[in-house]
Amino acid sequence: MADEHLNRFQRNVELFHASPAQKLARMPLRLLKTKFLEHAARRLKRPVTVTAKTFWDGEMTVVFPEQVSVSIARYGVFEEGLTSMLMQVLRPGMVFYDVGAHFGYFGLLALWLVGETGQVHSFEPTPSTFDVLTKNLGGKPNVRLNNAAVFREESTLSLSDYGLTFAAHNTLGAGKLDEQTKATLTPKQVSVRALTLDDYVRAGAAKPDFVKVDAEGAELDILKGAGSLLNEDGPAISLEVGDPGALGGSRDVLEYLTSKGYRPFEYRDGAIVPHQPKDRYEYDNLLFKPIKS
Repeated sequence: MADEHLNRFQRNVELFHASPAQKLARMPLRLLKTKFLEHAARRLKRPVTVTAKTFWDGEMTVVFPEQVSVSIARYGVFEEGLTSMLMQVLRPGMVFYDVGAHFGYFGLLALWLVGETGQVHSFEPTPSTFDVLTKNLGGKPNVRLNNAAVFREESTLSLSDYGLTFAAHNTLGAGKLDEQTKATLTPKQVSVRALTLDDYVRAGAAKPDFVKVDAEGAELDILKGAGSLLNEDGPAISLEVGDPGALGGSRDVLEYLTSKGYRPFEYRDGAIVPHQPKDRYEYDNLLFKPIKS
């Protein structure tokens, strides 16, 4: 990764955390354009598709007013911690699995990092979200797109689809969308195909060096369907955590990975440092590395 891209990433992250006045002074046109698009999409009550530029000079299709899309269009960056984890771990020639691929930001970032000799395998069950993902990553020789969920067993599951505006919150279970917002929405129930990562590898797919899991509460089920992969191959894993309400399920996922010989890390103050488990988690992403590595 070129120093110029790392510097741009750091500048964009600083801009993300800047005050409204600083943002307006430093990027007036982009800020006004994205606010206009966000407002227009809400007024029209329908998604607006545009092309955004990422910090590594890539382009991707995003959908306003969806909040992941707004962040990418405005700053070229989404989830600085998880972005940093990918940049620290992935190298040319590696294989990246993106479970819960959304519109493809992390898949595109991984593709840039692993290069032509590496591979990206994306898993996204929601048909409308998968259509946007295909616009961003389809047709590339070292990318494999799977319109499927990942689970503990092969099956057909019911998914709650909240639409493109809330695409990051589509879920197989209760999900992590706050109850106040959820009460205003009427999700569509969609039947989706589910597979396991163990079966996916047994069917001939390249074994991953890094598995990113972001599945709105289904993380433990996904990991239980990858027991052989975790035991035998030990890929690095990033995991979204977060316990809405009184739930504490993230601790169960941490304990499962710890039992498989993994050590957790977190992104804090611009660095990836060892993590101490908690009883309950706010939204975050953790990185797990096998102790044997």
